[in-house]
Amino acid sequence: MTASIDIAKQKFGIDLSPMPAPETAMMINVDAPKAAETCLKLRESGFSVLTMLTAKCKDDGFEMVYMLDNWETRERVFVFAFLSAHDPKIRSLTPDWEAADWLEREVYDMFGITFEGHPNLKRIITPENFTGHPLRKDFTDTD
Repeated sequence: MTASIDIAKQKFGIDLSPMPAPETAMMINVDAPKAAETCLKLRESGFSVLTMLTAKCKDDGFEMVYMLDNWETRERVFVFAFLSAHDPKIRSLTPDWEAADWLEREVYDMFGITFEGHPNLKRIITPENFTGHPLRKDFTDTD
């Protein structure tokens, strides 16, 4: 990191100071039906920032990944939940956490994961008439 700061200072005349990383990062694996409930309980415990919500396509299904931050304690929690490839569904956080809205729509668009209870689950990146979900392992080019 120091090299990057030095380069920024020398090349651009910018004086950057490194942002300290959270002191603690925890990982929690939960069953998919408990993922939203777990995230909301973490929010009540001070992890009020939904920093990231994404998915990973695996050979046998999907892994939902939620990243929550507590800015006061400088802690971070990752919540992982496995979804079957057959019918990937999970409860939406959007009704309880506005920040989840576009993140869930992106995951829906790219992976085809349905977020139950999302008030406006539609494509956000690809055109509405697009066929398939580009980040799935079984996706084939539509051209």
